[in-house]
Amino acid sequence: NIRHTDTSYELDLVAPGLKKEDFKVSLNRDTLTIGFEHKEENKQQSDNDNWLLNEYKLQSFTRSFRLDDTVDASKITASYADGILHVSLPKKEGAQAITRTIDIQ
Repeated sequence: NIRHTDTSYELDLVAPGLKKEDFKVSLNRDTLTIGFEHKEENKQQSDNDNWLLNEYKLQSFTRSFRLDDTVDASKITASYADGILHVSLPKKEGAQAITRTIDIQ
């Protein structure tokens, strides 16, 4: 989910059950890449160590976005809470929408 505001772009990635260490957010020139890799192993063993069931689960995701000149790349931030990765991409000061009242003379 990507939202556009006057001062920034806000990106939310819903990914419950992960840890913030599972994510990788990187910027290479004008390309922002967001991804995660989550590995899970579920072992059920008997007393004599002859396994009856052994499951491996691997989830991965990657998505890249090309950023335009309006984004201030040095101020990009990311946080993960309640199953949602939130990435904030502030706009450069000159690219922000200006709202003001114009006096009539």
